[in-house]
Order: sequence, then C-alpha cells, then structure tokens
Amino acid sequence: MYQVNNWSEHFEGAKSKTYKNKTSCQMPTKHGLGYRKLIRAKNGPAMFGAWCALVQVLSRHQSPRHGYLTDTGSSDGIPLVSDDLELLTDIPAKVFSEMLQVCASERIGWVTDTTRILDGYHADTLVPLDLDSDLDLDLDLDSDLDSCRFDEFWKLYPVKKGKANAEKKWTLKKCDVIAPEIMADVEARIAREWDMSQKQYIPHPATYLNGERWNDEVTERSKPQAYGKPTQVIREMPTDAEYSASETVKRDENGVVIF
Repeated sequence: MYQVNNWSEHFEGAKSKTYKNKTSCQMPTKHGLGYRKLIRAKNGPAMFGAWCALVQVLSRHQSPRHGYLTDTGSSDGIPLVSDDLELLTDIPAKVFSEMLQVCASERIGWVTDTTRILDGYHADTLVPLDLDSDLDLDLDLDSDLDSCRFDEFWKLYPVKKGKANAEKKWTLKKCDVIAPEIMADVEARIAREWDMSQKQYIPHPATYLNGERWNDEVTERSKPQAYGKPTQVIREMPTDAEYSASETVKRDENGVVIF
C-alpha cells in the first residue's frame, strides 16, 4: 500500500484541513528537483499527468486526509490498485504502475510503500514484482537526466555566441521535452530562411530560445536577382546628307554658312 509523503504539508491548506469533503485540490506550484527528475524520465509527462490525477482522487477523501492510496483514504482502507485508478480517471493502469514505481524510488521519494519485506523488496499491490515486459519502463533516471540535448542544439545552431546564457534559457524553457521540434525548426530555417553568408542577421541562440522562435512561421528568404550582361547599343555614324539635314544653321546656295 502506498502513501503520499507529507500530504498535509503539500496538498492541504489551513482551511482545507477543516473541510470534511473537498471539491478541489491544492497543488504545489514550485517545480523542485523531484519534478525535474520525473518529467525528464522516459514517459515523464504522462507519469506527471497520472500523479496529478492521483492527487485529485485522494483529495476527494473525507478528512482527516493523510494521502493513503485506499478506498477511504485511511491506513486501514482497501488499497487501490492500478486498475481501480484507471476506472476513476480513465488514465491507463500501466501509466499509474510506472509512475508509482518511479515516485517511490529514492531518487524522487514522493510516495512511500508502507508495506515492506526484507531486503528492500516492495510487497505492494499497485506495482507487482514481476512486471510485464510490455510496460516499457525506463527507470535509469541518471541516464535520463544526463541526456540533456542542449549540446546537440548548440552544435546545430549556426551562431555560436552566448553559450552560457543560451543554456540557461534551454533549461528554463524545459526544451529537452520538445528538443526534436526545436531541432527540426532550426534545420528548416537554415535551409529556407537564414542567409548563412550574413549570420549577423540571425538571432543569437539565447534570443531564439527565449522568444520560443520555433513557434514562429518560417519565412522564405528572397532569392538573389539574376542580372544578365548589359545590352550594348551601337549607333551608326550619320551620313553627310543626314548630318546636313539635321543642322539648324542657314547656308547659302553654295553651302556657305550665313551668319
């Protein structure tokens, strides 16, 4: 049986503790280290969604609420299994199984398995010891955390200025989650928008990330205008007759200019 750690501290307020029944739940807004480890794990966003749904389910229990995953919210209630949680939330049972195993690990520690046996084995009901191979679990959180893709972005981006600031923006915007989308956008802009011969007009990487430019439309760069060889105009010299006819001076019958 699982229990959410520090339930009263994180998911109850001074007033909510006095409510026998709650129609809403309180969630922390600070994204601490546990959140970052969970969200960066494989299937992290799905597991976090299951976690939020679990908090909602437990918030519906009558007071006093202590975060026990049982039908009544008390330690002597009937443990809720992953299939029960699926019926209550429409989130697949496999996601709950995966989420609870990750959140019960020492790396995150959001929940505690209150039923333990020797040698650290968990005798729980939500995550069986013999996990199905099709759960596609990836519990190597260290490798997930170390797989930050900023270096890949930096290698691809054509302007190499302000790396430290760019890396801060990458972390702040949680770009690892949408790294493929960002990489594809940069590649598209290199191919279709940015002029590689005039990199001074390409935004610095920190500016690109801070402005979430991957959400902007790619503008096709204008093609250079093709100029042909100038047309040479050759004028023929006028004949004597044409030259004489074009003169405006007056001449006598012998061709002598009359002044």
